[in-house]
Amino acid sequence: MKNGGNFAYEQNGILVKGKPVIFEYGPHCRCPATCRNRMSQKGMKNRLEVFRSRETGWGVRSLVLIQAGTFICEFTGVVLTREQAEIFTMNGDNLVYPGHFRKDGQNGAIYLIYSDYQRPTFPSIPPLDFAMDVSRLRNVACYIRHSSSPNALVQPVLHNHNNLSFPHLMLFAMENIPPLREISLDYGVADKWTGKLPICN
Repeated sequence: MKNGGNFAYEQNGILVKGKPVIFEYGPHCRCPATCRNRMSQKGMKNRLEVFRSRETGWGVRSLVLIQAGTFICEFTGVVLTREQAEIFTMNGDNLVYPGHFRKDGQNGAIYLIYSDYQRPTFPSIPPLDFAMDVSRLRNVACYIRHSSSPNALVQPVLHNHNNLSFPHLMLFAMENIPPLREISLDYGVADKWTGKLPICN
């Protein structure tokens, strides 16, 4: 019911389409870990490689084919309130602002196939008014580079709490990503303090 009356994932675990937020089963649910409504909780399934090139700096690519709609990984860091973020920014720390991420939520460029496609608005989520410090605690996701034509999207997911203001940030493939093709995200607008995209590389 929280997901608008439909499962967010197909039987094989593929994201049907992006939503403002997806509610997965939490720790108190009796369903098994293999349940399709626990897709992002199962961890990374694809082999990812962090690489560095002289031209573009750090980047991330998969060593295998990633099918459109497949869960890639979670974007992690230390969560900061707006007030904390202002202090950390003055220190020169690397911050990511989840509220700036592109909000298409469109899986596999579905709008190119169905011209009348509209992104679902239920359930709703408040603006994400927090930052993530990736200077001290991070995972492979923070090495994913910015692109205005990304092949991955950030999908807010809740499973271990119900606070809509602090969802998990899960990355899913927007299209089929062949082996060794770089994974990219749209980090959105530049942050107002530094005027730069807050990417750790």
